[in-house]
Amino acid sequence: MGASFLVVRLPIRADISNLLPPTAQSVRDLKALEKRARAFGFIFVQVESDDPGVRSEAAEELYQRFRKIDAELLSNITFTSTAKQRFAWNNRFLFVELEDLEDARDAIEDMTQATKLSFLHPGSAQPRGSLEPWSSV
Repeated sequence: MGASFLVVRLPIRADISNLLPPTAQSVRDLKALEKRARAFGFIFVQVESDDPGVRSEAAEELYQRFRKIDAELLSNITFTSTAKQRFAWNNRFLFVELEDLEDARDAIEDMTQATKLSFLHPGSAQPRGSLEPWSSV
């Protein structure tokens, strides 16, 4: 809880000009341009912690704080959990429909049987379906 409180208090300075001295000509030109034109940009905020509970709490607190920002200054907030998305993507093949698995199994059995028959009796193999891999999936 204490760590997430400190994180929420940290200022976010996303402008790259903050990395340069304010007296640099390019920074002064940028400031002059910003006064004349509305600037559009993206800010990505990432919350990291080894403790999922602390990470989730801090991210939720930040999200709620961002939601309070004037809509004229902030047009969109996207709140995502990359860890969940990464897990789902890395394990996507574990979430296959049973019917698709059965079709794949049947196709493999057909190919295996046809291959065995073609070795024993060339020209006599008659598979139930196509011999194209995964054609029934």
